[in-house]
Amino acid sequence: MAKLKIDGLGSLDGEYEFDDSRFTMRDFHTIKRIAGVRAGELADAYLAGDTDLRLALALIALERNGRAGVEDQLWEADLGAIRLELGDGDDTSPPSEAAGSKTSSGGSSTPDSAPPESPPSPTGPQS
Repeated sequence: MAKLKIDGLGSLDGEYEFDDSRFTMRDFHTIKRIAGVRAGELADAYLAGDTDLRLALALIALERNGRAGVEDQLWEADLGAIRLELGDGDDTSPPSEAAGSKTSSGGSSTPDSAPPESPPSPTGPQS
């Protein structure tokens, strides 16, 4: 379970728990709208310290805790006022890879080491 900690934003100050092992399509839309980060790029962007991504995740956590309509307040936060402890409680751990990098069947679409197949030739087999 992840924790969002806010300090210095008045009525939003506090600690909020949220499940960072699952994200909805709306959550991914929020992340892309705010941070421009696609689902498969979450870990890299988070580890790189993308502040827009951290704000998007904070907004999702707040909305899940019944605090909707607070995006403008979050943008006014000082750097460091919004802290995320994802998964194991480490502020540097990225969102769950399982949340966006799997196909709908739950498995990887292709193994990482397998090259993509070549498309068939439009003129038939080559001799």
